[in-house]
Amino acid sequence: MLIAQISDFHLKPEGVLAYNVADTATSLKRAVAHLNNLRPLPDLILITGDLVDEGARESYSLLRQILSPLRVPFYMVPGNHDHKKSLQETFPDHRYLQTGIEEQGRRYFCFTLESLPLRLIGLDTVTPGEHGGGLGTTQLAWLEQTLAARPDIPTLLFMHHPPFASAIGHMDGEGFRGWRAFQSLISKQPQVERILCGHLHRPIFRRYAGTI
Repeated sequence: MLIAQISDFHLKPEGVLAYNVADTATSLKRAVAHLNNLRPLPDLILITGDLVDEGARESYSLLRQILSPLRVPFYMVPGNHDHKKSLQETFPDHRYLQTGIEEQGRRYFCFTLESLPLRLIGLDTVTPGEHGGGLGTTQLAWLEQTLAARPDIPTLLFMHHPPFASAIGHMDGEGFRGWRAFQSLISKQPQVERILCGHLHRPIFRRYAGTI
């Protein structure tokens, strides 16, 4: 499979610049055009959070408009700048966003996509009101059970927050909650071929718990 990853659009409502400097809508339109012109086309696109900047419904409407020309399927997980209910309501056809698990009274979009040659697991690492991310005990138990159900199937995980320190001081100030348990879990699951994350706004590759 050929998979493209895009992330952290931080879209504002139409005509508004992110942080008063960045025309993120134009950047995303260029990314969509670039993806559509790849030869061969990707089999799918994974989007790893911070789709909009402040959770405004107008921003999600613009997001749907800009992503609609994509010629291949795409799947999303939220980031810490997203508003989950607005994301659900804007993309009702993305039925995997209507499922999830509950942890301490909060709903998390954790799901599997089973119909492809590579098994995909989307993890929601976002707790509203927190900049840092992580996984709680219920989410980790769900992940362990989900991985154990098909141990021989090559699997890719995708989520917003990276589960390791990046050496970017202000981003590392709020660490990944549950990182030790997550690392231990992944180290026992050799079928996990890759873990894709967003959040840091730069390309980083590293070995992690026996995967990349």
